Amino acid sequence: MWSTNPLGQPAILTLQAPKGYIRINRQQYIDTIRAQFNALQLTGSPKTWNSKLVKFMNASAELCADIIAETAPIDTGNLAGSMKAAKVGDPSLQGTPNAFGPTELDIGSSWQ
Repeated sequence: MWSTNPLGQPAILTLQAPKGYIRINRQQYIDTIRAQFNALQLTGSPKTWNSKLVKFMNASAELCADIIAETAPIDTGNLAGSMKAAKVGDPSLQGTPNAFGPTELDIGSSWQ
């Protein structure tokens, strides 16, 4: 999850605020991803599946970003309005170190 900090610089929020307003919505993220997955139609040629999966992942990320924006704290800036989902292919999703340390995906054992 990308946002803009008060200095106007891009910031990765999931590494800065993992236990607060982002973490409290964990079940909503899981429910959202499940609903998107259940609507996914992998019919036709497997050659078309990659684009369908990318659409599924990007749509899920956008919906989860909306959930985060709805529960973001009100501050002096525009935190809720500046949130942007990391799309498929975004370097922050590669698991490579950045200014805040290694990136990781943590949906926990709730995903079953």
